[in-house]
Amino acid sequence: MAEAVELATPADKLFTLTHNAPVLDAPNHWGKKVFEVHQGHAVHVVGVALSYMKIKMSSGLEGYIPSSALE
Repeated sequence: MAEAVELATPADKLFTLTHNAPVLDAPNHWGKKVFEVHQGHAVHVVGVALSYMKIKMSSGLEGYIPSSALE
């Protein structure tokens, strides 16, 4: 079986959320919600995939949030 292709373009920026956002395990609307980040929290964006941002939390958790959740 072929490995999944990494779709995210690398990035390294901090953003503050403008509203609560679900964090998904995949960069699409079929992705499973793994946790939620709340408005006002800063997130470390490590990649960009279509209309989603790949984030990494200080706890080490990673996932994708909609680009619309960022300032």
